[in-house]
Amino acid sequence: MAEISVDVNKLFEQAGTSPDIALGVGIFILIAGALYFYFTKKPPTNAARDNARQAGQDYNENNQQIHHHHGVSPDAHADVLAENKVLTKAIEEQKQQNAELVKQIQEKGGNSTQEQQLLQRFEDADGNDKVAAIQAYRKLVADAPLQKAAEAYALEAGTYFTLYRFKDAKETMLKAVQLAPENIDYKEDLLLFAYWNRDYAIAVKTAEKLRTLYRGLVKQNADVYMPKMANTLNILAVLHSVESRNTEALTVFTEALEIYRTLAEKNPDTYLPGMAGTLNNLGALHSDENRKVAALNAYTESLKIHRTLAQQNPIRYLPAVAMTLNNLGNLHSVENRKAEALTAYTEALEISRTLAEKNPDAYLPDVAMTLNNLGLLHNDEHRKGEALTAYTEALKTYQTLAQKNPDTYLPYVADTLNNLGNLHASVNNITQARQAYNEALTIYKKFQPRNPTQYTPHVERVEGLFAELEKPTP
Repeated sequence: MAEISVDVNKLFEQAGTSPDIALGVGIFILIAGALYFYFTKKPPTNAARDNARQAGQDYNENNQQIHHHHGVSPDAHADVLAENKVLTKAIEEQKQQNAELVKQIQEKGGNSTQEQQLLQRFEDADGNDKVAAIQAYRKLVADAPLQKAAEAYALEAGTYFTLYRFKDAKETMLKAVQLAPENIDYKEDLLLFAYWNRDYAIAVKTAEKLRTLYRGLVKQNADVYMPKMANTLNILAVLHSVESRNTEALTVFTEALEIYRTLAEKNPDTYLPGMAGTLNNLGALHSDENRKVAALNAYTESLKIHRTLAQQNPIRYLPAVAMTLNNLGNLHSVENRKAEALTAYTEALEISRTLAEKNPDAYLPDVAMTLNNLGLLHNDEHRKGEALTAYTEALKTYQTLAQKNPDTYLPYVADTLNNLGNLHASVNNITQARQAYNEALTIYKKFQPRNPTQYTPHVERVEGLFAELEKPTP
């Protein structure tokens, strides 16, 4: 069989209604794990700074300070995706799924000696050696029945995903879907891979196709397919929101929430997390659309659920408590409820510090994020000493993280230096402000050639701040 070229438009004209249910449950968990944790609410931007969304930051028009946020947001610094805790979890689950698929292939029998050897080589190998093994296996079975060839493409795609090769994962899974259009599991994986590749057109088409399929399958087996429907709707709503189709996002989030509420009534331990995650996403959407009361209600209910879940399983759910508190803090700050914002940020920081003591690689970024937001709040409230303390610790934390992963965290170092420079300038510490701006500008210029669209606004902004420093005092 020759290499497969994919006609995407024709691909999605085909429908399948005969899934592998056992494997499908595993894929549902994988997709939910990858996309369930969440949007982290960003303070709103003004029209002049819409392009800042590409950098995962927002600015206050008056002092051009930068709010940091982490979590599943495709608009964040591109490299953050590879470091995101959620993505790391999805990678590990994909590795398990790959191993299960190999086992299934082996247990089916009918494999030649060479095929068995390549599968064993795949199991024993790491990294690029694993890719070489599965590529050789896939070419060997190219003329086998379509199901076997499709399995090989699916396994190859899953391998690329575990190596953060999202484009290869997406394109290879498209070939598996073309060979086995009736296989819903492959469409579920395609949705995941396209999302992380930020190919939102493919992701939306896949999610829409799955939604149509699930609507029919729910009538046959609601227990299996209602959770899948809710999860897919949540992902589809996220995609609509990313693409600024907020009306569609609201409709789909609302439908997903209704399903999760129904599921949680029967099985709260399993479905309250999905309900809380959807409420968090709804809160972010309501806040973006200036429906502040609705946002507050959604975040508050999400926080209440997460607190309950964290009492039972603190390791799993305390991070979600901290994230929701940060979202509430941002909302309170925007709404000028400064005391409530301080309370929320302070608790979020305490939780993140505790988590970082046990797992610094995963949670130090959250510590730094919350410190930055606290610094913004203190500065807004003219608590300059507290702002300096918060920014200084945030900067030190980001610098530590950047030593291990400069591509991901140096931009955050620059952002924090920007805020420190603003703080120094506001109290007429011109020398310190100039030094902070200079260090920030050096970092932004380093990244500018890689992504001019993303970093040129940062360079221009800091150059403008330098110019303001040089103006004579009236």
